[in-house]
Order: sequence, then C-alpha cells, then structure tokens
Amino acid sequence: MRIRGALALGAVALLTLSAAACGDDDDDKGGDAATTTAASTSGSSGGSSGGDASSATEQHYVAAIEAQFTNGGADSLQMTDEQAACVAPKWLDVIGVDRLKEKGVTPDDIRADTDNEKLSTLSLGDDDATKMYDAYGECDVDVRAQFARSFAASAELPDDVEECVGDAVSDDLMQRLFVTSVTKGQAGLDADDQLTTDLTAALGKCAPTTTTG
Repeated sequence: MRIRGALALGAVALLTLSAAACGDDDDDKGGDAATTTAASTSGSSGGSSGGDASSATEQHYVAAIEAQFTNGGADSLQMTDEQAACVAPKWLDVIGVDRLKEKGVTPDDIRADTDNEKLSTLSLGDDDATKMYDAYGECDVDVRAQFARSFAASAELPDDVEECVGDAVSDDLMQRLFVTSVTKGQAGLDADDQLTTDLTAALGKCAPTTTTG
C-alpha cells in the first residue's frame, strides 16, 4: 500500500531530466526502484490467518496494514509504529473488511502490495482514496517529506535533491499521485499525461543537481 508507482514515475521523470541537463549517462540508476520489494510476508501479531481471507479478522487486516507501513526499506514510505497504528485502522474503515473478503484479498496480500495493485482492484473511488490520504495528516505523517526521502533513496540521489523534491512536490500533486495510484494502479499513473507533466515540471526544478559525474 505504498505509492511505489508514483516513485517509479517520478524516478523516470527526474532521471530523464537529469541526463538532459547534466549529461549523465547512468541511465539505469533509478530503474530498479519500482521493482524493489521489501515488504514482509511473515505472519503478523493478528494471528495465523494471513493467507486466508475467509477467516481473517479485522485485527488480522489492521496488523497487515501496519506491517506494510513499517517493514519496508529506505526506498518506501515508512512510518513509526505509532503512526502506523494510527493510520491502519483509518484505512481499514474506508476499505472495509467485507470488501477485502469479497475480493479475496488476504492480509498477506496487503503486506506484499508494494505498488498498490491490490488496492486498485478494490473499486475504491476518489473520495475513498482522499480519506485514506487524509489519514496521513491526521496521524502526523508528513507525506511530502516521506515521498522525498523514499524517492531519493530509490534513485540513490543526494541529500540536497531530497530536500528539493520535498519543496517542489506540492500537497495537491502529492494527493493526486496517491489517489491515482490507489484507484487506478500503475496503469493509471502511466496513462495520466497531465499528472506526468505536472510531476515532471515539479521535479525539473531539482534536476540540475542530481548528477555527480
């Protein structure tokens, strides 16, 4: 349930701009960011029903969402245990246990959903995704700072670029990236030309400082 697709889209945009501006020929520097997966698929504190939707309880799903937020690597949006414990039940309230069961989505599926593809199959609307995004702010999660940190880590970019990205990506753009990722998945991100244009324009402000060679 991370915005992995947005990271991939952003990495392509920024690294393309960097190559054009600075003559960097390290084309593959951020190419593997979208496929890096660090989510845990082990059992959770919720019990042993991680792979069984029919017997999974609300506790199992909440624990799985919390694990998704806390068990990833530096290139994923990560939270403290306290933040994850705050956001997870808010997300489940929006998604609904019944919806997850009807779609056959197990707690283990949630732990492994690094690119929101499972989320995008749940027929969540823009209002649903917006409520999920709002949960970040309600739980004191700075999404822009988290995006910048995970983006910089995924593309192996220096600290000054991380700070620049945090300033360049607006709250509105960050929310649009999230909502599109949740409702339409990677295909939706790829197909949204306006979103790509806006993200490219924002990251273009940071491109000149992204290369060292």
